This record gives sequence, structure tokens and C-alpha cells, in this order.
Amino acid sequence: MVKIPYSSAPLRYDYRLTEIGRDLWPIVNAMRQWGDKYRAPMGPPVELVHRGCGEIITVVQVCSACGEAVSSGNVTASLTRPQRESVS
Repeated sequence: MVKIPYSSAPLRYDYRLTEIGRDLWPIVNAMRQWGDKYRAPMGPPVELVHRGCGEIITVVQVCSACGEAVSSGNVTASLTRPQRESVS
């Protein structure tokens, strides 16, 4: 986080996420949604509302190439570079 002054008399600060912090959004949100599903018997304590349409949303991961929703069931892992051979 970065500390930004927003008042000089008295001196007060706003704390804003850095780029690194904003990049954690998908991870934090996935953990929140998991907790809402498995550990919130009375329903989620917080709901996300999309500013564009005003609807309560669930965030989903989508393929950056085609826009289809992705899950562990429809992706595969692939090595991005050759692995070094072991030296005996």
C-alpha cells in the first residue's frame, strides 16, 4: 500500500493499493468466494455489486483468447521451456 495525504489540517492519509496489491485481486476474491460458498452458513457477509449494471455478481475466470469460462476441468498445463537434463 502507499500512503497519500488527503488533508493538511489536520494531516490525514488515504491508503491505496499499489500495482502489486491490485494484482492480488483475483487471489483475494477467489478466497472470498470460496469462504462464501463453504464457510458462510447464513450467506455471504459482503456482496460485490458491478458498477456498470448495478447487479450482484460472482467473478469468474475467463480465457483471455476466447472469453470462455475456465476451470480446473477445462485447462491443461504445458511446459513453457525445455527442462534441463540432470547431470549424473
